[in-house]
Amino acid sequence: NKFLSILKDCLSMRFMAEGTDFRCGYKGSFDIDKTAQFLTDNNIVLEKIAPVIIDGERISSSLIRSAVLSGDIYKAGRFLGRPYSVDCSGFQWNKMQDENIICSDDIESVQVLPKDGVYNVSVVFNDQKQSELETTAEVVSGKIKLKLLQDDLCFADGLKTVNFTV
Repeated sequence: NKFLSILKDCLSMRFMAEGTDFRCGYKGSFDIDKTAQFLTDNNIVLEKIAPVIIDGERISSSLIRSAVLSGDIYKAGRFLGRPYSVDCSGFQWNKMQDENIICSDDIESVQVLPKDGVYNVSVVFNDQKQSELETTAEVVSGKIKLKLLQDDLCFADGLKTVNFTV
């Protein structure tokens, strides 16, 4: 399998953890048994992860993504075991005329955002103290607009993560 060979050769993979329903390759033709054989042949350890069931639903990245996209932040956080977070490092933030900043980059092109709306968030800044601030975020057309007080605007360049809370 080309994908697994790239992981092995380029990243020196020595360990892989996957669910029992893992598939990769063209049309998912490489299942967990073929993956296990490839890894064994290449002296790579495989840990098969049993499915996790919460409220009768099998947890998967697709299920979590669906919850986020529909704006069900509570459900996404419950399935993740922590608040849903957006990594904001590397994005450009611009101050608006009011006490808001908006991300000028299209976050949605690289990360999953909830549907348009206003959400409670915890904002973590990348300063020495990893300062954290409770505020609101408005998601609009693939962008995040954050409500910050004037004193907090000085930290805007060091925005690390936005944690969607309930």
